[in-house]
Amino acid sequence: MRVSNGGATAIVVVIILLLSAAVGAFCWTYSINQWLQVFGKEPIIEWWQGMLIGFVPYIGQFSVPVAVLTWIASLILM
Repeated sequence: MRVSNGGATAIVVVIILLLSAAVGAFCWTYSINQWLQVFGKEPIIEWWQGMLIGFVPYIGQFSVPVAVLTWIASLILM
């Protein structure tokens, strides 16, 4: 007898997407706006734009390492 776990798998996928969106909303917004300030531009990225970047496969997964590297670079550059 075979049992299908399609509903549980879908819930896990939705939870992962929501977590990626939440992390992206903070990390990508911080990182991009910080680099815009370094180059003398106006910080214009909003939280929902960072959230959309967090949904992108592979790119969204790099949000935390990019934010950490941005923070370290800002300590040196500013």
